[in-house]
Amino acid sequence: MLRNVSSSTFEALRQTKHFSRDMFKTVCREELEQMSKEDLIRKVLNLQSLCGQLKNKESTKKSEFEKMMWKTKTKKPRVIKEKKYRYIALKMAYLGWKYDGLQSNENLEDSIENILKGALQKTHLVDLSDQVVKFSKCGRTDKGVSSFDQVMTVCVNSKLAQGIGIMPVQEALEELSKANSQDRLLEDKTNRTPTHGEVDDDEYDYPSVLNRVLPSEIRILGWSPLDDFTFSARHNCSSREYRYYFPRGKLDIEVMSEAAKLFCGTNDFRNFCKINVGNCKTFVRRIDSFEIFPCESSHTSDESYEMYYAKIIGSGFVYHQVRSMMSMLFLVGLKREESSIITSLLDVESNPAKPCFGLANQVPLTLYKTSFESGFLKWRISPDAFTNLLVHLQSYWGDLGIKAQMTQELIRILKQDTDVEVDHKVNQFSVQDKSATTCSQLSQQVNDISAIHGVNKTLVVDNYPIDARRYKRVMDRPRGKLLEEHFEAYRSKKLRIEESKLEAKEMEIDSM
Repeated sequence: MLRNVSSSTFEALRQTKHFSRDMFKTVCREELEQMSKEDLIRKVLNLQSLCGQLKNKESTKKSEFEKMMWKTKTKKPRVIKEKKYRYIALKMAYLGWKYDGLQSNENLEDSIENILKGALQKTHLVDLSDQVVKFSKCGRTDKGVSSFDQVMTVCVNSKLAQGIGIMPVQEALEELSKANSQDRLLEDKTNRTPTHGEVDDDEYDYPSVLNRVLPSEIRILGWSPLDDFTFSARHNCSSREYRYYFPRGKLDIEVMSEAAKLFCGTNDFRNFCKINVGNCKTFVRRIDSFEIFPCESSHTSDESYEMYYAKIIGSGFVYHQVRSMMSMLFLVGLKREESSIITSLLDVESNPAKPCFGLANQVPLTLYKTSFESGFLKWRISPDAFTNLLVHLQSYWGDLGIKAQMTQELIRILKQDTDVEVDHKVNQFSVQDKSATTCSQLSQQVNDISAIHGVNKTLVVDNYPIDARRYKRVMDRPRGKLLEEHFEAYRSKKLRIEESKLEAKEMEIDSM
């Protein structure tokens, strides 16, 4: 039977005219070159059949975006004689564990941005006949990453005739278009003085309206009117704070705390990120503080299960920077690397190419707090919206908290078990000492000989085995491309694309 293919799918494929079990075997390029034309055709047809079956199976699954759009029926939009738009900022939180990151992508429905667009359209706060929904976003988060303080700006419908940031639709869209132009983005915004009027009690309750349709992991925490269309959630943000949560396990927290301080200051982080010169030309960033703290109410009888978090504050971050820094700290905390490796990798003159090492897991990472100049944002939320929000999050935590407590209790029972006898005859684990006769005794041996505690297993994702015997020092590993090579590859790729477009255009002209 084929791996990851159901019996029904396999049987359907078996009935096809060109079916051959051998056609699904993985082959190298040399083997493909030796195959006859007929065999290659049969292989392609079999793979097409398989892809079709898997596509049909996948198409039955609904994305979070589809669930939201079909979940609730919305009322017909209120007919307004003279519709007005309002420029506002939304304060947003999301647990991004099962979502495709913040940034909208045409191939991915379940991005946070795409889901928010759908919610704005579903609630008729945005009319697609007027505009394509565009946001300015404070901080971009990757797939699986969360945020507790994401700020996004957008033009939405207003029920008021006048107020801060309220104007006719066409005028509002023109102002927004001007503000997004390159000239306006480069203006010095530090001298602008924000103005705030009285609270608009009769305005739409934006958090309540949106939270009614958004998925349970995404919530609007508040909104603020904006009096200046040149305000940008990205460019006006003065600092961003990320937090990375993790259990202690076998990590040396004191060593990690001292090593974290080495990241502070202004440095070139090309060796602690994923280089994409198409979107980022410079990798110099400033880290204001990098500290590690224990989480509140995380004390347990076994210190291995105590929760900690790394608090990282900086003006901005490059792609995968935080996860790369945390990955290196984990290797230091496990005593696989010395703290000095951080200083060595930040010295890009001595180490201009990044050695191969893994990324820390994305799930524990969150954009915790974003800071703006005082006075620009005046957040507000109605009592009803806040009450519903609080109860919803408490209920969500209750479900996860129960599961976490039950799992921890099961671990405790397993470690204290004296009834089940250990059979050393069937031994596939590297336990040399066969003196343990119960699960309780064996659990202590497993903890002593394991290179990494089970609670850290999914966090430390390295390219080499982590045990001391097979571990390979980061500085001894293969290196990636130099930054100059990345730029050259990007220029070559861009030139090839332009040449192919030119050829396609010439062929189109010739065919006319």
